[in-house]
Amino acid sequence: MDKRWIALILIIYLALGTLYSIKVPLFEAPDEVWHYLYVKHYADGHGLPVYREGTEFPMRQEASQPPLFYVLGGLASSWIDTSDVQQLVQYNPHAAVGTTLPWGNRNMVAHTPRESFPYRGTTLAVHLVRLMSVLMGAGTILCTAAVAAALFPSVRWLPAVAAALVTFNPQFVFIHSSVSNDVLVTLLSSCALYLVVLMWQKGASRLRLAMLGIVLGLAALTKLNGLLLFPLVALALFTLCRKSSHRQIGLPWMLWTFVPSALVGGWWYARNWILYRDPLGLKLMFSVMPMRDQVPSWSEVLSELSGLFKSFWAVFGWFNIPVEGLVYWLLAIATLLACIGLILMLTRSRTQLASAPPAPGGAAAARRVLGIEMAPLFLLGSWALAYFLGALYWMRTISSQGRLAFPGISALSILLALGLAHVLPLRLRPVGPGLMAVGLLCLAAAVPYRYIAPAYAHPAPLTTDERKAIVSSTPLSPALGGQAQLLGSEIPDTTVRPGESLWVILFWQAAASIDRNYSVFVHLVDSRGVILAQHDSWPGAGNDPTSGWTKGDLRRDIHRLDVPTAFLAEGPCRLLVGMYDWSTGKRLPTPGAEDRLLDHVVLPVELVLESRPGPGLFSLSEVFAQQVALTGYAVEPIVARPGSALRVTLRWQAVRRMDKDYTVFVHLTNERGQAAGQADHVPVDGSRPTSTWGSGEVVTETFELPISAEGAPDRYTLTIGLYELQTMTRLKLSQGGDTVILGQIQVGE
Repeated sequence: MDKRWIALILIIYLALGTLYSIKVPLFEAPDEVWHYLYVKHYADGHGLPVYREGTEFPMRQEASQPPLFYVLGGLASSWIDTSDVQQLVQYNPHAAVGTTLPWGNRNMVAHTPRESFPYRGTTLAVHLVRLMSVLMGAGTILCTAAVAAALFPSVRWLPAVAAALVTFNPQFVFIHSSVSNDVLVTLLSSCALYLVVLMWQKGASRLRLAMLGIVLGLAALTKLNGLLLFPLVALALFTLCRKSSHRQIGLPWMLWTFVPSALVGGWWYARNWILYRDPLGLKLMFSVMPMRDQVPSWSEVLSELSGLFKSFWAVFGWFNIPVEGLVYWLLAIATLLACIGLILMLTRSRTQLASAPPAPGGAAAARRVLGIEMAPLFLLGSWALAYFLGALYWMRTISSQGRLAFPGISALSILLALGLAHVLPLRLRPVGPGLMAVGLLCLAAAVPYRYIAPAYAHPAPLTTDERKAIVSSTPLSPALGGQAQLLGSEIPDTTVRPGESLWVILFWQAAASIDRNYSVFVHLVDSRGVILAQHDSWPGAGNDPTSGWTKGDLRRDIHRLDVPTAFLAEGPCRLLVGMYDWSTGKRLPTPGAEDRLLDHVVLPVELVLESRPGPGLFSLSEVFAQQVALTGYAVEPIVARPGSALRVTLRWQAVRRMDKDYTVFVHLTNERGQAAGQADHVPVDGSRPTSTWGSGEVVTETFELPISAEGAPDRYTLTIGLYELQTMTRLKLSQGGDTVILGQIQVGE
C-alpha cells in the first residue's frame, strides 16, 4: 500500500469536508437539526431523554436513538453558550422535504447573518460537531484502505483506489460534514470489518476478539443499524472456526467477542426494556415518524430503489437537491459494469482452478482452495448486502435514503474497484476504477458551488433602474397589516395553460422592521372565485424570510404556480396575493374600497384561459396501474343547480390488454365529504367492459352525472377513478393516489 497516495487522499478529503461544512447552511442535511438538538440536550446537562405519554422532544424521532454520538458531540460542545438556538431553528413550513424536483423552499429553516463567520453560539457548536464528523470520515477512509491492503495484498493499487471511491463520493462528504450519527456507525462498521480481516490474516487472539466486541458494543450504542454487525461478525467467526484446525474454539471466540459487546452496549437496550418494554425503542420512533399505511406497490418499490441509489451518491439538502440525470446514468452504468466485472472475476477463478493440475487431496482440496479464493469477496459482499437490505427496511417509513447503507461503504467501494478493474485487460485494470474516482472528485468539488450554494442563495438585489421604476409607480396596496406594502408585479405570460407553470413576480417594501416570518400566498382564481392553482411560500422562494426585513427594504419575490393538467374554469382569471401567519392561519388585512378590510390584494391584470381547439376534449395523461389511461375529458356545465345533471365525456386508452372488468367511478363531493352526485358504471353504458379492450384501443364515453336535488349550495370537486367491483380495490395511478381530480363544480340555488 502506497502511503503517499493515502495521505494525499486524506488531505483532499479534509479539504472537501471543511468546504462542505462551510458551504452547507446550518441544518440543511437530513435530520441534522434534530441530531444537533439531541447533542444540545446532552450538552445542557439534561441526560438521556425519557419518553412519557404526551412528551414532545425538540429532537423528534432522534430521541429514540442510541446516545453515543450525541454524548461525544455534547462533550465536545458543552463549553459553548447555545442559548441562541431558537433564533437559528425557525422552521420553514413550506420546506420541500423529500421532493427532488422542487422549485424553491429547499431550506428547512430560516438562515440569518448569525450563521456567518466568525462563528459564535449555536453556530460555533454546530460547526465544531461537524468537524468531529469530518474526522470520523477520515477514520472510515483509513479503514477502507487497510481492509483492501489486507484482503488483496497483491493488488497494490487497490487500497488507494478503494479509499478514493469512498472519499470522493459526494454524498459521503456531504453527510460526513454534517451533524449525524450515521458518520460514527459508518466508522465503527469499517473498524469491525478491519478487525475481522485482521483475524482472518493473523489469527483470532483474545485481545482482537475483545477489541472487536468493544467495537460492536459501541456501534450498538450509536445507531440501531449497528446491530446488523452482530450477525455479520458471528458469521465471520463461524467461518474462521471452520477454517481453523481447532473447531472446538468457536464457543470461546463467541464469548470473547459478544460478552464485551453486551457489557458496552447492552445497557441501553435493557434500559429501553425497563422503561418502555421495547428494547429497540421503535415505538417511540414510529410514533413520530409513522410507518406506511399499506404495503408499497411494485412501482413504489422501484421508485424507492431509484431514490436509494441516487441518494447513495448525490442527493443533497433534505433529499431535495439532485444533480443532473446524466450523472445518475453514468453512475448506474459504472455500477452495472462493476457487477459484470465481479461475475467475470468469479468465473475466471473457477476456470483457473479447474485447469490447474490436480491438487493433493482431490476434489475436497480443490473446493477448499476455491473457498479461500472466494472468501474475501463473500465477506465484502455480505457486509455490503446487509446494509443495503437494512436501508431497504426503512421503506416501512417514508425515509429510506442511501446514507443508511454507508456502514457498508468500505466493502462496497472495494468491490466496486475490483469489479470495474476486471472488465478490462490485466494491464489496464487500475484505469477503470481510477477514472471513476477522478470523475467523482470532479463532481464532489463542483457540488458546493453548482448545486448547494444556488439552492440557498438570497434573491439578487434590485438594480438601480428597477428601484426607480418601482418606487415611482403607484403601489398596488397599502401596507398589509402595517408590515409590508405590495408595490408592483410582473406576469410574463398572461395565458393560463393546463399542465404548465405561471410565473408571478412581486415587489414588496417593508413598512416596518418585521420580527416574524410571514408566508405569501398567490392564488389563481377563475370568474367563479374557484382556486385553480396556488403557491404558498416564504418570500424569495423561501430564502428571504420576512424576519430579516427592515423598514424601507425593497424585495423581489418570485412565485411559480403549477397549473394542473385537468381543471374546470370560467374565464377571465385573476391573481390574488396576500400575507399570513402560518402558525395561526390569520391573513394580514389591507384597507379596501369603502373602508372595508380585505385579506388579499387583486393584481390589476386579467389572465385568459387557453382556448380549446374546436369541440374536442381537454387532453391529459393519467395512467392507472399501467393498464389503462385517461387521456381526455369534457364537463358541461360547470355551474349547475340541485336536481340538474352534468354531461361528462371521458376518453380512455388501454395501455395493455386487461383480463378484468373495471368499474368507472365519478364522484362529486365537497370539502366536508358530502356527496352531491355519483355515477359508477361499466364504460359506455355497460356495453364495453374493459376486458374487451385491445391493447392501445381508444374508448370514448359520454354520460350524465345527476346532481342530487338535496345537494347544498357549495363548491364540489369532481373526481374520476377505476375499481374492481368484486374486491372494491381501486387502481393506483402511476404517480401515486387513486383518483384524478378534474376540477370544481359550483352548485347554487
